[in-house]
Amino acid sequence: MKMAASRRSSQQQQSNLSSPPRTSSHTLTPPGSPPVSGGSTASPVPGPEQESVVDPETSPVSPDLPAPALSSSSSTSSSTAGGSSSGSSPDSGSTSPGGGGCGTSGAFRELFEACRNGDVSRVKRLVDSVNVNAKDMAGRKSTPLHFAAGFGRKDVVEHLLQTGANVHARDDGGLIPLHNACSFGHAEVVSLLLCQGADPNARDNWNYTPLHEAAIKGKIDVCIVARYQIRLCSPLAAPSDPTLL
Repeated sequence: MKMAASRRSSQQQQSNLSSPPRTSSHTLTPPGSPPVSGGSTASPVPGPEQESVVDPETSPVSPDLPAPALSSSSSTSSSTAGGSSSGSSPDSGSTSPGGGGCGTSGAFRELFEACRNGDVSRVKRLVDSVNVNAKDMAGRKSTPLHFAAGFGRKDVVEHLLQTGANVHARDDGGLIPLHNACSFGHAEVVSLLLCQGADPNARDNWNYTPLHEAAIKGKIDVCIVARYQIRLCSPLAAPSDPTLL
């Protein structure tokens, strides 16, 4: 009997030693990433102390939103749904004296929201020559002008331009504010931006020009306005430019 008990005890110990660990690794393909090839393995699911950051820029599609909603997360390692931010929190970042600075501290967040909502008086109170080209590091790195142009806030666009907003500023997808205005059919904003020297032939990361955006989305009025406005206002486009035909 003692030998049998000893043998059972030995078998239990061997069984315990050979059982798989509870935290066995699983594989997963992040959303927006290309499928994993047969010869490679995907990275394991991150644990609680490590979050997976998905880069939407790996999916080559033209964005459908003028600018994303500002992130409400305060974690410095969180990923954002509207851009390819490297994980900056909404309250982190700084602005350089040259006006090309980045950051989404509380004041910047308030400015971006005011531009998006068309709150001119609030924008006038918040914007200055230093932060007029600040970038939303919690999203697509859009500037105040990207937000205002994408949402068709003509009065805000005018004030930002008077304050020194850069019409050539690019977000993470390579879009300039003119892309946003064309994409969403804001003809008056398109006219304003063109007269301020916005490049009608600027190409984003997907090789789209602002007029491509307007044409693809059926914004005929924008195409008509842009065609004639470019000839009047833009020094960057020659009359024979094929993109205007």
